[in-house]
Amino acid sequence: MITVEGKFVHGVPMGKGVKRATDFTLRAGTVRDSVEALEECGPDASPSRLRYATLARRLTVSGVEQITTDVVMDLTDRDGVVLENTSDELEKKLDDLKID
Repeated sequence: MITVEGKFVHGVPMGKGVKRATDFTLRAGTVRDSVEALEECGPDASPSRLRYATLARRLTVSGVEQITTDVVMDLTDRDGVVLENTSDELEKKLDDLKID
């Protein structure tokens, strides 16, 4: 599985305390991720919501048990940009793969 590691600026809350997790890994997306995101959000969901719901399924944050669409939607704008840039980096990695 192709992945890219990243680090959030502000991070994801860890439990009820003030500690926040910043290290994350994003894996390549699958058709299943897209279908499940659409099923969760519904056909009338905005493209942005579907995008973040799909990213939530691909995201692992060190120290956080479960990443949901709501967790991703509650990221700061700056961390959202970090996540989007990491996704772009992953897509470039996939594009650069050569299959013989």
